[in-house]
Amino acid sequence: MSDMDKLIDKYFEGETSLQEEKLIRQYFESGNIDDKHRAYAPMFGFFAEERQKVSPPARKKKKLPFFVWASVAASLALVLSLRIFFWSGQEANTSVVYVNG
Repeated sequence: MSDMDKLIDKYFEGETSLQEEKLIRQYFESGNIDDKHRAYAPMFGFFAEERQKVSPPARKKKKLPFFVWASVAASLALVLSLRIFFWSGQEANTSVVYVNG
């Protein structure tokens, strides 16, 4: 029994490590497959095709929800309104003095 036979048996028993599974994939992707293993080639070929199809989707740029922008705008409007209200409420302390007249 060859090393690849042992690895394939371990694979079907669910006892292979990730490194061993990588070796099995490389073996079937190489094209130099022993005749007794050719029956498994379509299965591992299917796994390779599906792995490419089910790649993680590209991350989309997150947009801030409307309520976040609305709350920021409301906060700025409130701060500006309060600043204008309190600033305009102060009267200038000016004195008018008439000299000789």
